Amino acid sequence: SACIFGSPYVALIVLRFVLGVGAGGVYPLAAVLSVEQGGGSHPQASDDLLTPEEKRLQLQNVVLTFSMQGVGFLTVPIVALPLLHLVHETSLDLVWRLILGAGALPGLVLLVLQCRLFGTQRRRNAGHQILRQNDSSDEDAQVASASGSSRSPSLAQEEPLIDDQEDFDDEIIPSDGIWASIQKEPDLVRKLIGTAVVWGLFDMLFYGNTLFQPIVMEAAFGGKSADDELKKVAVDSLILGCIALPGYIVSALVIGKRLCNLVQQTPRYVQLQGFVAMGLLYAIIGAYWSGLKRMPVLLVILYGMTFFFANYGPNTTTFCLPSLVFSNECRSTLNGISAASGKMGALLGATLFAPAADDLGDDNVMLICAGISVVAFGLTYLCVPSGNNMTTRRASEGGNDL
Repeated sequence: SACIFGSPYVALIVLRFVLGVGAGGVYPLAAVLSVEQGGGSHPQASDDLLTPEEKRLQLQNVVLTFSMQGVGFLTVPIVALPLLHLVHETSLDLVWRLILGAGALPGLVLLVLQCRLFGTQRRRNAGHQILRQNDSSDEDAQVASASGSSRSPSLAQEEPLIDDQEDFDDEIIPSDGIWASIQKEPDLVRKLIGTAVVWGLFDMLFYGNTLFQPIVMEAAFGGKSADDELKKVAVDSLILGCIALPGYIVSALVIGKRLCNLVQQTPRYVQLQGFVAMGLLYAIIGAYWSGLKRMPVLLVILYGMTFFFANYGPNTTTFCLPSLVFSNECRSTLNGISAASGKMGALLGATLFAPAADDLGDDNVMLICAGISVVAFGLTYLCVPSGNNMTTRRASEGGNDL
């Protein structure tokens, strides 16, 4: 078909880049806003001002925000399977375009809702400002009448008014700028290793295995004809998605709680648990690869559990931690840097896993994944602050880069 870019591949590259710029900007902002909106009666306050229940709700708010990723992963095969069964195999190009275009629908709905929200907020702020000006004018008129002053009430309108939170935020932005705030961040390098480097290592595992999953599923159930290949991929994705999605739910239920009066399930501790479980599962799959190929159900369960513990673990917590360990005035920017490091890891995993499987064997790729999990566990343990040190400064002590 005709394409203004000359080639559909060029169009995909260009448009995915544009999508990445937008999504890449929203990614850190979503985490930061979830933290600040989840502060209960103390929005944007430090952890010292939050009750234990408010802290837990704050963490749960971030986890629930990120859990929509799992819903999205599961929605893709749910949409694809009916289309593949309804459309003739000669029209697979239409199915591909419908699935690709369906991804724009949530964004369009959000755009409409955001425009309506901004319009409502603008009218509300304008109404508040008019009321304040009227109240100020009435007070000035009463003072002038009592004192005999000839001061005009209209002069009150020249005084600056702070009519909404946006104006207040403008007042507290530090004059030395965001980069100076980053330089003042305590333990900056150690925290960045704990967030950015660990996020990169995890995304190398997560997205590398997302593209590697057809190899595992083929080893479990064997290959199929080319006509059924797309249906097979959709079914495989649906099976693994159903195993993985509960990981988000478990994270939301236990995050911030103290289970069985033992260790509190802080994001750091949940991340450590996730890497331990993933490392063990990858090691078992790699060590017993040949035998597991003869037990396909067990292989799929073990492999699916790696995604479960990724979601109940680093896939959720790498999104949360940068918003919790960095100071208010620079955490959005440092969250973005950490997320960018994660995407670099995803790029490496997506490009290196298949060639590594050809050269080293599928079993050795799983063992390499186990080794990466161990390294990520060590960096999390050494570089991510514990719960007692994971406090962000109040906006009143500095600025806010939002």
